[in-house]
Amino acid sequence: FTLASGETKQLWWGLNPPPANLTVDKPACSETPYSVTLNWANTGPVLWADIDDDPNFNSFSNKDVSNQTSAAAPAGFNPALTFNPATTYFWRMRNEVTHTLGGGWTVNACLRPWIRVTGDVHSDEAISLPGGP
Repeated sequence: FTLASGETKQLWWGLNPPPANLTVDKPACSETPYSVTLNWANTGPVLWADIDDDPNFNSFSNKDVSNQTSAAAPAGFNPALTFNPATTYFWRMRNEVTHTLGGGWTVNACLRPWIRVTGDVHSDEAISLPGGP
């Protein structure tokens, strides 16, 4: 092919285009370890997902996600990892030649309602709460 003056083309020479449109489906909040679903567009025969709590990916876990456009996490990642509330995690996709950053996510701990009891309450007395028995 011929390029006109100033024209550019992106060539992949038989490689698949890099993953794009990276998103994370996550719970609104959690009190215990939780799972997410990683989603992306573009896939190929060589594709890996990396996750780390370090934005520099110095000790990441990964999973082969070749020929897929979504993956559950942390199931199947090596080394094994656990997602804990109030911790930020970072992810990226790797194909044969490039890393595509998915950014970071945090799932906050769910807030528990607090009940204030006032008056003369003894430990052997029952307390009636609205909506309770």
